[in-house]
Amino acid sequence: MELSQDKSDPDFNKSLESRHLTVPPFTYHCRGKEIVLPDKTRAYSVSNGTLTPANMGIVIVHDVFGFDINNTRRFADMLADQTNAHVLLPDFFHGKPWSLDDFPPKHTEVFTEWLEKVSCWEDVSALLSTANTYLRTLLAEEHHKKLGILGFSWGGRQVLRACCSRDYGYLAGVSVDGLMLEPEDAEKLSIPVFFMPSGEDTSIEPIKRILDKRPFGDRCRYYTFAEEGHGYASSLGDLNNQNTLEAVNQTITLASAFFIENLKEEEAEDGAEDEASNSGVRDPHIFYPSTSSFSFPSFPSACFPPSLESPLYFCHCLFVRVSMYAWEFQTL
Repeated sequence: MELSQDKSDPDFNKSLESRHLTVPPFTYHCRGKEIVLPDKTRAYSVSNGTLTPANMGIVIVHDVFGFDINNTRRFADMLADQTNAHVLLPDFFHGKPWSLDDFPPKHTEVFTEWLEKVSCWEDVSALLSTANTYLRTLLAEEHHKKLGILGFSWGGRQVLRACCSRDYGYLAGVSVDGLMLEPEDAEKLSIPVFFMPSGEDTSIEPIKRILDKRPFGDRCRYYTFAEEGHGYASSLGDLNNQNTLEAVNQTITLASAFFIENLKEEEAEDGAEDEASNSGVRDPHIFYPSTSSFSFPSFPSACFPPSLESPLYFCHCLFVRVSMYAWEFQTL
């Protein structure tokens, strides 16, 4: 089942051109820091705001406007807190992003040529490898395999490329309004992905039909933010608009729960396999999500469709929703 945001604002303007030209600055003080990776690439790095050691790492791939965007860094901050992760946002364009002042592009052919250049997979995957290596230096050895990847727009497409093989090091990916996604992209995936398109993006139903047939298809997720325009969660989002702010916060909530579920699930499955090979008896302390019969029959399916019915999703989303409002109150 593909979810979508309820439409409640009939006057919402989905025009990309008119929206980004009127977006006022959103007051938020990022708490992470800029670092320089071993290959001399700049990156924004942030961990959870407590003394609790992080138990996973997440790489964020920005949109065409680069890594030095306040909205994107705010997303990284909140994602780090809600997942107890080290989050790394590298500069994939090495200081030369596409300018917001020239968007929509005045010369489409120039933009297309630039986009093709920065999308060279050899360069993108090399930086992802560097980012993964750096994150592992921050994690305890038992968490080295617990890496996820999230991307916005252009970055959302790179997420799908990185999720085609476990050789890239990730266990789960999140594509937020991924740019120009095609059903063929789904054919190549080998790990679970959460798709969150905006109302301006093409339908993900063809992708879902393909992934439903894959062994990991039941672990993929889909949510359409029908009221929001492309770029709502990063560079083009107006966080002064309450509807958009809530949509972004919900995106963070869903992404956090997805990473926690899948990275913990991977850990549980590894443990289950080891236990089964040693004794054939399941450890009662290990969570086995694939055989869980837990459900929420008292909730309407629109709130918790079968694909999202798990105790982890319910409990975590409840917790982060409360935390989210506390966070917003502190930053006022």
